[in-house]
Amino acid sequence: MNKNLSKIGIGLGMLASVWSISVGAAEIGYDGTHIENKEAKRGYAPHENYNLVYEDDFNGTSVNEKEWTLRTGERLGGKNYKENTTVADGNLKVKIGYENRVGDTATLTGGGLISKKLFGYGYYEAKAKLFGATGGMHSSFWVMGRGGGDNVTVPSNNMIIEIDFYEIDSGTPEEINTNVHYYIGSHTTTGGFKDGKTPDYGEINTSEREFVMGVEWLPNKINWYLDGKLFRTVENPKVYGPQNMWLTGLGSNYFKEEILLDKLPGESTWDYFRYYNVDLVGVNMVVNPSFEYNKQEDFFEEYTRSLKSPVGWYTKGTDKNTATNIVLTNESYEGEAILRHNSSQKDYQVTTYLHIPFLPNETYTFSAMVRNESGGNHIMTANGQGMEEYSATIPKTEKGVWQEVKIENIKVENGEAIISFVSDAKAGQILDIDNVSFIQTTGKEHHTSLEAYPTDEKDLQLSFGDISVGYNYPKSAYKEVGSTFGNSGVKGYLNAATRWSDSSDGTYATWSPELTESGEYDIKFYNAIHENRTDKATIEVVHTGGTEKVALNQKTGAGFIDLGTFNLDENSFVKLSAASDSGNISYNTVVFKKDGSDELREIVFDSSIVDVDNNIAFVNGMETKVINTNTTATPKIINNIFYIPIQFVSNNFGAINTTIKDDKMSIFYMDHMIEFTSGSNTMNVATKDLTMEGNCVVENEVWYAPAQDVAKAFKINGANIADEYYIFSNKQIPEMGDVSNLIETIF
Repeated sequence: MNKNLSKIGIGLGMLASVWSISVGAAEIGYDGTHIENKEAKRGYAPHENYNLVYEDDFNGTSVNEKEWTLRTGERLGGKNYKENTTVADGNLKVKIGYENRVGDTATLTGGGLISKKLFGYGYYEAKAKLFGATGGMHSSFWVMGRGGGDNVTVPSNNMIIEIDFYEIDSGTPEEINTNVHYYIGSHTTTGGFKDGKTPDYGEINTSEREFVMGVEWLPNKINWYLDGKLFRTVENPKVYGPQNMWLTGLGSNYFKEEILLDKLPGESTWDYFRYYNVDLVGVNMVVNPSFEYNKQEDFFEEYTRSLKSPVGWYTKGTDKNTATNIVLTNESYEGEAILRHNSSQKDYQVTTYLHIPFLPNETYTFSAMVRNESGGNHIMTANGQGMEEYSATIPKTEKGVWQEVKIENIKVENGEAIISFVSDAKAGQILDIDNVSFIQTTGKEHHTSLEAYPTDEKDLQLSFGDISVGYNYPKSAYKEVGSTFGNSGVKGYLNAATRWSDSSDGTYATWSPELTESGEYDIKFYNAIHENRTDKATIEVVHTGGTEKVALNQKTGAGFIDLGTFNLDENSFVKLSAASDSGNISYNTVVFKKDGSDELREIVFDSSIVDVDNNIAFVNGMETKVINTNTTATPKIINNIFYIPIQFVSNNFGAINTTIKDDKMSIFYMDHMIEFTSGSNTMNVATKDLTMEGNCVVENEVWYAPAQDVAKAFKINGANIADEYYIFSNKQIPEMGDVSNLIETIF
């Protein structure tokens, strides 16, 4: 037993249970030491840093069911059977047929494999030759997690992201479709399109010769390689979590291709599947690290997950069904959610843990922000196959204070690690957890930049009363009427997926702001274009004065179209339709903009803004906490004076160092010192004493001073908005009047 644990009274049986966790550990491990002749199997790995750690060359006589699950069940009008998936002649073979196996109705059949192990960042490669004699078979190489897991070998909920390395329909074997689907909060996809066109991979017929598809999945990008040639990149994947590997052949008439039954049965074959890991020093390998994947206010209802177990994680212990909860709160360290261990009715034992597969055998640091205000026996542990056992006691913390607990110099030995939070506590003893990380600290330098690609952050945050309506806004009043609608790979506002339909009679969509009172709004319509879209569309704006019609061409002119300024009420809406059979229609976003919102947005994107009695703030347009480590830190009105936590300003305006000794706070800022004294209305700035309009106050380890004096000390501009909000900026803040009604919409 780890000597660090004997001090804190965690039950021996419970810890033995924690350390016995070995998710998916089998004959084939996670570090590739069993693989022979690795150098000859480098394939098209994009850099020498990649290390082959998993392979199946399908050289046996049957599927290795210790590693793979045979796909069964119905999908898109076809049925999958175990018997359709075999291993022979050095290949995985998936048969498509037209068969009558049950009852009197023949149906298309297929099959495939789903990995029992999970795979995350790294490089994937498979060599294949696919069926293409007729339509009816959908051959795919892809990763996607699954829901409904057993919470022992796979998480109970792990459907996070789908990356389609390829989807190829047998009726069009020369067309390689690639996609990324996101399943957190909603279902969105990037589709196989870039700028309205499929990726350029040159001429190929996947049914006439073997080809090699490689995909590199990194924190900031996903690269697709065909026979070693890069042909597509998706930037800044939105979410992360190790997922199952799929090699499948789906029999289906869903894809509207001619199916010649005399060409069946047929088969798609795969020569091998290989996976390579790579050093990712400094990258957090934790899935769902701030527990934001289960539920948020803007999630579609059908994509809200159970709050009893974090997406991607496991739970165990006698009280796993009652003592583990995801809690939405503004007291989180970051984001809107935390993981909480607690039972209000009885003493409890519970462990929440994460298995991290296919790690380089290097050194790591495991850390988390925790709150343990009521005490109890709580620990963090890290272990794995062949590893030492690492642990850290989670200390009791002050009210509202988040504290970092860290375990350093963790040596991974066999390509996997299990990190855990273990509680053996009394009723009412609460452990809160947020911002978990498991980061590689030794290893080779990055072979490519892992910096996020630039985005227009100003488009991503802060509405200031603007109303965005569309399919991607689950609580907005967007409605579709008429023909069948579907998701499209054509990109819309903020690079999100769009909807589409044909232009048959009676087909249209509407966007309503659902106003409770009338007012002036500038209306902007996002035009998502593609070469097969209509050039005979009509936008109708129904407003208090009548209806305004605007002609629209969806073949050209991508981006927002300003429809004008209108007086709107509860009956107002925007409608899009098109001339019958004039081409497909794209539907995306309509924004109803409040007067003054753009001007305020420009100010706030270069400023910091706070709200009285609220620990949420916005810095350069991004939501954050006033002080992450102390949820009690909020701006206050004291004796009719607006007070600000001094650390908020020092943290966000470039102070180099802050120290607190006895009754003085000293801040080194630019080239001078700033000093505040608890209980005094005098501050010292660059050796000069200045009188403040109120005394410096310390509450719960948070130092407060009048906001206008803090702004003066840091030589920045400040604006008090109706004693409700305060804006700090390095730039001049123009006179705005009372815009509190607009600012209120973001808090």
